[in-house]
Amino acid sequence: ATRDKIIKFSVQQGQKIRSILEEREGKVEKEKVVRLKEVARKKDTAQRRKMEKQVKEALEKDEGIEETLFESLGEDEKSFVRLVLCSSTDVIGKCVRHVWEVDGGNEEFCGTIKRYHKKNKRQMIIMSYEGYNDEFTISVTEFITDMLMGDISLF
Repeated sequence: ATRDKIIKFSVQQGQKIRSILEEREGKVEKEKVVRLKEVARKKDTAQRRKMEKQVKEALEKDEGIEETLFESLGEDEKSFVRLVLCSSTDVIGKCVRHVWEVDGGNEEFCGTIKRYHKKNKRQMIIMSYEGYNDEFTISVTEFITDMLMGDISLF
């Protein structure tokens, strides 16, 4: 009888310890995921800054845009970017999907280009998004960078 009690007690303790270890391991795995997401976000931010700098330099020099930066875009996207670069009114009213980082996750918005606006010698695009009454301003450089990074797409 005493032996059975000892075995039963040992099994119960083993189950408790296993449960505690599994819970701890689950917390560690969740923390790993959070940290990996943060590292990926930082890499994306660094890559975005680098791309934005390249776009800005290419726009200032007004050369090398087609050959180097836009090679990843499809023909429709390239022609759309050309229209944006020359401030063509043909893009006004066009709808785009725009992915924004919101609260640590990506959220997709459907936007419409309303007009151009010049601010401090920088060409800006005024957009509105479904479900929002406000208009949002984005520089042409940021707009093109978002297209190159896949965060803005036509539909």
